[in-house]
Amino acid sequence: MRPELFFPADPPVRAELEYIYEAEVVQGALHITLAHPPLTCWIVQEGQVELTFPQGFSSLRGCPGDALFLPPATRTHRMTAGTRLLSCRIHLTHSLGPLPWRQARP
Repeated sequence: MRPELFFPADPPVRAELEYIYEAEVVQGALHITLAHPPLTCWIVQEGQVELTFPQGFSSLRGCPGDALFLPPATRTHRMTAGTRLLSCRIHLTHSLGPLPWRQARP
């Protein structure tokens, strides 16, 4: 007997792409971003990115080819001049109601 996978017609968690865009940092950047519930993924195409978290979590660093999944936690990001990112923001919803987001550990 072979194992089979069945997926429900109405999956419990749905992912909806809010936006996707490509951006280039011209002069370098230092920016503070507050926590927000959507899942954000940055794909580093050129340059370098460093994310720090004031809660004391470990820093995240990205170089070309890296995908960084940003947790819903307050963060500061630094980018070198000429950094190019592909940024994707995704909202996750559950069929039973809102997902309980909390400050996350990277």
